[in-house]
Amino acid sequence: MICMRVFGLLIALYFITCPAFPQSKQYLVNVNIKEGIQNGKAFIRYFTDKGPYIDSVAFSKGRFVLRSRVPEKMTIAKIYLLKGKEEDFKNENSCEIWLESRVINIEAKSELTNAAYSGSALQKQFSELQKNLLPVKKKTFVLDEAYEKAGAEKDLSAKDKLLNEDYPALFKEKQKILGAFIRRYPSSLISAYKFDEFAGDGETDLAIVEPVYELLDNSIKKHPRVLKVAERIAINKLTAPGMKAIGFTQTDTSGNPVSLSAFYGKWLLMDFWAGWCVPCRAENPQLIKIFSLHNNKGLEILGVSLDGERARWTNAIVADKLP
Repeated sequence: MICMRVFGLLIALYFITCPAFPQSKQYLVNVNIKEGIQNGKAFIRYFTDKGPYIDSVAFSKGRFVLRSRVPEKMTIAKIYLLKGKEEDFKNENSCEIWLESRVINIEAKSELTNAAYSGSALQKQFSELQKNLLPVKKKTFVLDEAYEKAGAEKDLSAKDKLLNEDYPALFKEKQKILGAFIRRYPSSLISAYKFDEFAGDGETDLAIVEPVYELLDNSIKKHPRVLKVAERIAINKLTAPGMKAIGFTQTDTSGNPVSLSAFYGKWLLMDFWAGWCVPCRAENPQLIKIFSLHNNKGLEILGVSLDGERARWTNAIVADKLP
């Protein structure tokens, strides 16, 4: 009897001190849709190191539960209801969640886009950000449709305007929203996850990105995604206008090493290009003209290929008759 009492006490202590669900490394999402679609099929989709993951569950009376193991790396998942036989990316009934080892409750009147969340502080932050980004998402669909139309009609001027004006302007709008969020939550993992998106894929605008980076909590600055941006910030500082060019050595078409230092004391134009880059190669006749006019005055042009395939680079040199 004493042994049974001790055993019973140990079981009680285990359930009191060890919450079962967080230790299981699983997410559990409870969804309740009060109106609109009440019966059908719901899906969850996200990406892991092994590739895309997708699961589905039938639901009735607007309720369903999604549950599985949390991926090793933090992941954003998309939950959506299927309308008809195919996904409607512009008008789909969907939301995105921050996958973590806990229960997340989602309550929606009819559309998951405007759902309310409970059970996770990170999810509340994430849903706040998603709602703020919704106008940008809708504008992106419009631009994407315009780009497809311009491509189908072979309207190069329209494509050029979209790529060089419309998309960059929309990125600036998105960047302001992301920057405001990161300033508000400088110690959030979501800020770490979104920081590279905030910084942008191209040249980093130090005047915008660096002040926000400095506001980040030290723990967030150590996150791999943020460290990558920090490296870009450092490189951008070294390569800013007026800074001395960074030395390097690469082999030429004959396999001989060529160093930047060999050109010190001369007027030098460095052209970073690639055989697959149509705009780059369109400029080659102008570069040849400039070289022929000013080479006898001390001008040198050093072309640095970014090609991954040697044949594409060397064949382009022959085809474009580059000296």
